[in-house]
Amino acid sequence: MFKKASIIIPALNEEKHIARCLKSVLELDKGAIKIEVIVVDNGSTDRTVEIARALGATVLVKSGVNVAEVRNYGVRHSGGELLAFVDADCVVAKDWLREALDTIEKESADAVGSFHVIPAEAGWIGRTAELIQHKKVGKDVKYIPSGNLIVKRSCFEAIGGFKASLETSEDV
Repeated sequence: MFKKASIIIPALNEEKHIARCLKSVLELDKGAIKIEVIVVDNGSTDRTVEIARALGATVLVKSGVNVAEVRNYGVRHSGGELLAFVDADCVVAKDWLREALDTIEKESADAVGSFHVIPAEAGWIGRTAELIQHKKVGKDVKYIPSGNLIVKRSCFEAIGGFKASLETSEDV
């Protein structure tokens, strides 16, 4: 179905997390689909760019813009028919992409994803967010967080990408 997926990871001062994120992406069970991994850095002052390049990611720099524009910039410089967005402080399961592809095909979906699994050491804000997220599970949803979103390029382009005029909730 799809020949290539572009995995786009926005980053800003993520040296503590980027290696773990990229290693999980590079270890994906991807089947026959080719992947490109693009880290779009928003002007990090730590070792984020150096670490990402050392692990083989294509690194683009787009400084001083919000995360919506960072993600859109990554899309404009990508070549996949499928766009996958992962936040730099997230880790994906080995079967993440394969499961997403299966769901897109079986359900004739344009986009799939899920809420994040909150780490055990998360504070009260993270734990509260997780409780709220569990109430929003279903087949047809109005919102998929962009930290774990896989969408057909044709659909992404039809809606004009992320709304860069919004400072927050651009993925809604």
